[in-house]
Amino acid sequence: MNCLNINYYILYILLFLFPLIYFVVLRQTNKKKLIEVLGKSIGENTARILFFLVFIMLWILPYIIFEFCDLQQIDKSTGKFFW
Repeated sequence: MNCLNINYYILYILLFLFPLIYFVVLRQTNKKKLIEVLGKSIGENTARILFFLVFIMLWILPYIIFEFCDLQQIDKSTGKFFW
C-alpha cells in the first residue's frame, strides 16, 4: 500500500476541501448559492444531503486509499510526534 505524507493530506484539506465548501455552499452566483441552484432540480434537502455525503467521502478517501506512514515514526518512549 502506498504511503501518504500527513503534510500532503493537510494541504489536500486546505487547498481542495475548504475551497469546495466555499464554492458550493457559501459563494453566491447571481444572488443564489450553487447548492440552492442544485436544490431546485433535485430538491433542497436532497442536495444538501448529497453534498454532505460527497464531502465526507472526499474527506475520508485518503484514509481508505493510503496508509499514513508518518504515524509509524512516533517515538513511543519519549512521546514525541514526527514533527
